[in-house]
Amino acid sequence: MKIIELADGRKAWFFMPLFGELAGDLMEALLEHGARNVVVLSSAGSLDSASNLGDWFDPRDGGHHTMPTVDMEYASIAAAFAAHPAANLTIEYVVSDVMTGPNRTDLTEVRIGRIAGLAERAGALPVRSARNSSFPTP
Repeated sequence: MKIIELADGRKAWFFMPLFGELAGDLMEALLEHGARNVVVLSSAGSLDSASNLGDWFDPRDGGHHTMPTVDMEYASIAAAFAAHPAANLTIEYVVSDVMTGPNRTDLTEVRIGRIAGLAERAGALPVRSARNSSFPTP
């Protein structure tokens, strides 16, 4: 956690991401301790073949894109805020993976490729394959 105090005395608290129901537990704890304005910036995989890595959207209403997503945390976050109607939630997700279609990109594969390239340039053994085989290639 990181706390930054602004010039006007207000504080901004930054938390590492929590996954699944733990995200809702964190929101509930913050709301119970008086938080009234919460901003959630997160990532989700998209099931929309027209989406691209880096697209932003609001999971409550589709936001910038009407986008079915792979998201485990939003239901828990929404439940916490439903119990605290006076609190304000701003939530935006960035597409981290596109699971189908011509724009299919698994961010894990992108990272593995970059890491493999760095390892080869640093003089490590040649990397034969830097592909994550958890998803089929179209």
